Amino acid sequence: SKDGGIYQLEENRMVDRSAAFGVDSKVILALAYDPKRNVLYAGSNDQGLYAITLAESIMYEHFGGRLVMGFGHIASTTAVLHDQGLTLLDSAGGEVTRVRLEDFKKVEAAYVQKYGNNLPQHKDGFFELDFGLAASDIDFYEIIQTDSSFWISSNIGIYELDLKGQFLSYLPVHTFVMGFTPDGRFMDSNPYHGMRIYEDPRNMLYKYYSDTFSYTPIFLSRMVTSPHKTYFSSVFRGLYEWKEGVFLNYLDEDIWEEEKIKALHLMDEYTLAIGSEFGDFFIAEDRDGFRIKETISKGAIEGNSVQFLESWQGHLLIGNEKGLTVYKNGKIRFFDEEQGFESKLFQSAKVIGDMLWLGTQVGYYKVDLPALLNQKDFPLELRITQLEVNHQSFAPSGFSWFSFQEKEIEVPHQQNTIYLSFKPTGHQFPEKLQYRYRLKPEDSWNPISKETALSLPYLPAGVYPVEVEVMDRHTGITRVFPLLEIKVKAAFYQRASFWIILFVVFLAVAAWAYKARVAHLRRKERAKSENVRRLAETKMEALRSQMNPHFIFNALNSLQYFILKSDTDGALDFMAKFSNLIRGTLDNSPKSSITLREEVNYLKAYFAIENARMNNRVQLDISIAPDLDPDKVWVPPMLLQPFVENSFIHAFSDSHPEPGIFIEFKLEGQQLHCSLGDNGSGLQDSPAIKTHESKGLKLVKERLKLMDGAVDEPLDIRYSRSGTMVRVILPLLAPCSETDIRPNETPIY
Repeated sequence: SKDGGIYQLEENRMVDRSAAFGVDSKVILALAYDPKRNVLYAGSNDQGLYAITLAESIMYEHFGGRLVMGFGHIASTTAVLHDQGLTLLDSAGGEVTRVRLEDFKKVEAAYVQKYGNNLPQHKDGFFELDFGLAASDIDFYEIIQTDSSFWISSNIGIYELDLKGQFLSYLPVHTFVMGFTPDGRFMDSNPYHGMRIYEDPRNMLYKYYSDTFSYTPIFLSRMVTSPHKTYFSSVFRGLYEWKEGVFLNYLDEDIWEEEKIKALHLMDEYTLAIGSEFGDFFIAEDRDGFRIKETISKGAIEGNSVQFLESWQGHLLIGNEKGLTVYKNGKIRFFDEEQGFESKLFQSAKVIGDMLWLGTQVGYYKVDLPALLNQKDFPLELRITQLEVNHQSFAPSGFSWFSFQEKEIEVPHQQNTIYLSFKPTGHQFPEKLQYRYRLKPEDSWNPISKETALSLPYLPAGVYPVEVEVMDRHTGITRVFPLLEIKVKAAFYQRASFWIILFVVFLAVAAWAYKARVAHLRRKERAKSENVRRLAETKMEALRSQMNPHFIFNALNSLQYFILKSDTDGALDFMAKFSNLIRGTLDNSPKSSITLREEVNYLKAYFAIENARMNNRVQLDISIAPDLDPDKVWVPPMLLQPFVENSFIHAFSDSHPEPGIFIEFKLEGQQLHCSLGDNGSGLQDSPAIKTHESKGLKLVKERLKLMDGAVDEPLDIRYSRSGTMVRVILPLLAPCSETDIRPNETPIY
């Protein structure tokens, strides 16, 4: 109507639907209906164009533009709490009665007049009310219900009303969160000072639980009651419960570590839905102990906050600033203004039968949940609307009615940068679709997004059957669509024939080069073999000669120890042992190998010198496997002495109990395995070991690498709190020949 708005013809009568449709213009000039999307377009003379979703599952009631704070339902009566009072509706939605702000104010004023000298005070643990507020300043917080009455909290007290809107009781108490115990006793939370559980609320008979007790619920956001216990959610202290007269905090009892809980809802007798503040959502079971059954990641939910939690037949209903999310068994569906929720600032929510009632700042929605959640599968198609190859439009003749009709394209190898965009058709709610693609069935999907464009730069030669997976947030259904098969031709140098010819030519050239190279290497090998052998011998001799000054330096340190102690006898005895050891060193150093018995005797002589400095506290245990003949096994001289030296220097403290060193020789195949260890406790923490590898160890490693027949890892050193273990693998050496000791060699000390 050009002078009234939009009307709907129902049962031979005209019903004004302007408010229900959110149309505030009174000058509507034209209507058009889109049956595919079920959208009614209304053109106005003063407010532009309206797009009205005629979703039968979502019905909007303007409700006089009132702010709806909450709902209650008992039997066939539905209570709607709003900023102007309380309205009771019958089963058909007709208004039964209305309780106005002035009615609430009269009850409060009558109570104050009667009990003015005995009103709750702050010193008694109450938040004191301002009884001087006018009726227009009343703010309502929450409505809950019993089997026969509604309880309403406000900034001037708590009220109990029957199904006819008659006041049954009034409590001069301020609370944001209230509820009942499993046995039906009323309880309320002081915003700042603890909890009260009432034996007789009408006569203000209660038991007070101070917030000074750690188990008392504080900073509450919600309270729900099952047949077995009452649960409390706290925005700072996690989850509480009340059972058989006892409060319990899940954080303190290490039951659950979540601290900030914004929303709480009882899905059934043993199942809780929990919404954390700006975080994840949880479905918990509390049958034989509390446990988290499912976690819904914050990233899977549209929006950032949580305004309400409700449930219906196993579906979890989550409301936030973006719209309504429905979750069940891992499937997530989302509804917003595209489906009919023009106002998404939900103030309250309650499931009544099969209907979800949602209070908004202006009226409320009634959502038919079976109709909303009926998974209608739309005949969805994806059509390519733009196709570019190397940034140029491709095959304009292939487009018909603004979409590309071909199922595949073939491009040269140098034209391998593809850009295409597509659009979904046939879906009533295209904004609920999300996409991800892959080039080949064996490839991984790229990240999900709402983008309908694909950029494929520099595709290698090959065949790419591009697929797009479409996730429908309206129905929760996911499907895969073949979009376009792209064939990139191979360059001539990428074809098999080219590589076969190239391979044959390469084989011919390689054969000629191989023969020439072999002949050249044979000539060089004969010339260099003698030089290489002599170079290795010279380097090995140099390493052995370096052992002499290194050992003498450490031995003189031990001699200095006796001199500083003024131990003349000890020094003389040490000098005798030292002289014998020097003689052995002079004999062994020039040799490339000595017998195992000579090496063992040398180690014993060195041990005796070092042990003298330790007051002979260290025990030495040398074992040789029975199948080893120490006179027929040849080893490099002075190779093991640095490890014994390190044990004396680093492993034993003055207070170390029963220090000991053990050495074991055994034969495995063609290799001699030597194990050296100590029971010291300080070697792994020694700064010298951590920051500086000793000269002796460096020489040992270098000598091992130069030996003929050496394994890849001939040396293994392991440190622990209980000692150090060294394992050395030596190849079996040939006996030392007379030519190993040349008369004209003079060792440098």
